[in-house]
Amino acid sequence: MQIKGLPMPLVLYCDGYLPKKISLDRGKTTHPLPRKFWHSTREENLLQRSFQKNGIKAVLAQYGPAGVAVLNSCRDLQLPLVVHFHGYDAFREDILQHQGLHYPELFQYASAVIGVSDAMVAQLQKLGCPTAKIRKVIYGVNTSLFKPAKPNITKKYDFIACGRFVSKKAPLSVLRAFAKVLLVCPTATLVYIGEGELLTATKNLVNDLGISDHVTFTGILAPDLVAQAYQMSKCFIQHSVTTSDNDSEGTPLTILEAMASGLPVVSTIHGGIPQVVTHQVTGFLVPENDIDLMAKYMTNILEEPALASAMGAKGRDLIEQHYTKAQYLNNISSILENCIGK
Repeated sequence: MQIKGLPMPLVLYCDGYLPKKISLDRGKTTHPLPRKFWHSTREENLLQRSFQKNGIKAVLAQYGPAGVAVLNSCRDLQLPLVVHFHGYDAFREDILQHQGLHYPELFQYASAVIGVSDAMVAQLQKLGCPTAKIRKVIYGVNTSLFKPAKPNITKKYDFIACGRFVSKKAPLSVLRAFAKVLLVCPTATLVYIGEGELLTATKNLVNDLGISDHVTFTGILAPDLVAQAYQMSKCFIQHSVTTSDNDSEGTPLTILEAMASGLPVVSTIHGGIPQVVTHQVTGFLVPENDIDLMAKYMTNILEEPALASAMGAKGRDLIEQHYTKAQYLNNISSILENCIGK
C-alpha cells in the first residue's frame, strides 16, 4: 500500500508487539511463546519469498524484537534493515535478557537504528550500537486532527489522561495527585482514556479515595474521539516512571498530541518528555513519584487559566514547527532512501 507522505510503496508485515505467552484453551491456561516461533526456518523462508515477490528494497522493523525476527532474512537477501526502537524494547530487562542477546549482531548488520529521545540514544549506545548508525527521530502528530478547540467549545473536563494502564505510566500516581487537587479545587474533573492491566486497580483506588463522581473512564477511543476529548479538557497529565524491571517510555505520542491540541502538560522528568515539554513554558515537570509537586502544578493550572492558555499555545507552536506527522514521515523516508542508496 502507499502511505501519504512516503515516496515509496509500503508492504506491512506485522506490528512490533511481541506476545510473551500463548493460550490454546481460550485463556484458561497460558504457556510461554516458544522462541522458535520467531526463528523457524520455514517462517524465514516464507518471509524471504514475500520480500522477493514484493520487490522489497529495504525493511523498516518497528521495535527491536521485530528487527531480531527479520535479521536473518534481511541478511540472506542483503536487504538494508532499519530498526526503529520505541521504549520497552530498549530498556525492559526481560526483553534485553532474551531478544536483547541478539542486539549486537542486529546493530552490526543494521543500516540505521532509530531512537526517539536523547535518553534512548544513550541507551542504544550503552547496548553497543555504533553511534554513527543511530538516528534520533521524535514522533510527529496529525495537526489537522489534533488541534486547539474553538473558543465556543465547553471545557467539560479539567484534566485528561490517555494511555495504557501499565506500571510505567503510573495511573495510580495520577489519581493520587488528582485526589490532592480536589482538596483545593473540589469541583475538579478528570477523564481517563485507555485500558490495561492496572485499570481495575485504578478504578478501585478511585472508589477508595471517594472521588468516583469526579473521574470518568472511557476505555479505548478512536483517534477522532480522543482529539475531541482533548478539546473538551484544560490540561493533560501523565506520570511516567521507570519500573522495577527498568521499563521506560520513549517520547510519549499522547503528550505530543495533547500539545498539538493546545493543552498545557503536567508530567515527569522521564525519558524523552523533557525534550518536548519545557518546564514553566509549555507545562510543568516533576521528578518521578513526586505526587505532591504534581498536584501543586495541576492546581496552578486551574488557578491560573491565562498561564495555562499561554502554555498551551506555545506547545501548539512547538508541534507545528518541529513535530508534525509530515516531518516525521519525511525523516523516516530520508533514512530509508539513504540506506537504499548505499
